[in-house]
Amino acid sequence: LIEMLGETYLDLGMTPDSMAMNAWIRGTRGADLSATVAFTKGTCRRVTHDEVGADRATVAIVSGSTFAPFEVVHADAAIDGVYEEVALDFGDASAVIAEKFANDYLDLVSQARKGITIELVPDVGPVPYDDFGIGDTISVPGITGAAEDHRVAAIGVQVGPDSITRWTVDLDQPRMLL
Repeated sequence: LIEMLGETYLDLGMTPDSMAMNAWIRGTRGADLSATVAFTKGTCRRVTHDEVGADRATVAIVSGSTFAPFEVVHADAAIDGVYEEVALDFGDASAVIAEKFANDYLDLVSQARKGITIELVPDVGPVPYDDFGIGDTISVPGITGAAEDHRVAAIGVQVGPDSITRWTVDLDQPRMLL
């Protein structure tokens, strides 16, 4: 169920200390911290850019219990010539709300999935959950090395046998979705 919810218009997250599950309308979680949280080559061990183009959708077949099914076509479908369909059911929502969320969903998944993973240098620079969290926008080195703003999608942590905490941060898309 949680995986299915994560594929909708919701952002899901678990609070590390209390294990409470939280949900936000996609795009409303977090703050723009790119002016104050900026990673550089000295604070990132590795920056990995991933892209997968297979999981795209540009057309939504929208259904619900209060309206007749209808189709929402993303502008990218005509531009790219890619007509990949997805079925979305919005239950008791109105047709207007269903159309809004269908458009929001297609905005999210119409492009090839792209993501960035950064591995942080231990004990140097901004620290996840202290300086930024999931949903926040931070600045990281892009492919060319220039600073780019990206949204934090997931945070991973590993404590090695040497007791050093090593953080990884997934930007734009969680790595497991790529």
